[in-house]
Amino acid sequence: MNSENKASSVVRFVRFLKAVQVETSKIIWPKKNDVFSMTIFVLIMAFLSSLFFYAVDLFCLYMIGSIVG
Repeated sequence: MNSENKASSVVRFVRFLKAVQVETSKIIWPKKNDVFSMTIFVLIMAFLSSLFFYAVDLFCLYMIGSIVG
């Protein structure tokens, strides 16, 4: 790489960083309360899903035990 290519690369990189900064300023970040409520919702849904799959697993275990045993 010659010095002209290096300078061009640096200029392109600086332009990229400025574009990233502009795009980042356009982001509408969620409020703290929204993040908290969404987190609680996800935890509740994960817990309910785990209960459902546990029940399905027990049912399958019972059915297989009935067939085999």
